[in-house]
Amino acid sequence: MSAERKKLELQLDNLIRRIVNKRDKDCVLCGDRNLLGVSHFVKRDKKAYRWDLRNCHLMCGKCHEEWEKNENEKYYEYMVYHYGPDVPIDLHRGSRHPVKISEEELKIMKIELELQMEQIDD
Repeated sequence: MSAERKKLELQLDNLIRRIVNKRDKDCVLCGDRNLLGVSHFVKRDKKAYRWDLRNCHLMCGKCHEEWEKNENEKYYEYMVYHYGPDVPIDLHRGSRHPVKISEEELKIMKIELELQMEQIDD
């Protein structure tokens, strides 16, 4: 992995973290405000969805651990309620197919996320 690509991925991770923290404010599953972190409906190693805001949500440590161990229905229900039944299915289906994301595509994602961050800050 090139140094430029690694830098872009880190910048994208940081942007996602900032946006999700501002957007969700507390655990999307239980409402707790302690030990919060960004959780991914589809695991973050699936880079096609790693920086998709529909895939990233704020969770407390307890809910995140439960999701990682069991893929509980509570998160799936949250996804269906907020995005409709097609999004969780589409995310899972798409995650089964490896996708190579170019540095150029990462740069575009960064610009799009920076714009979204500006909108949240306003």
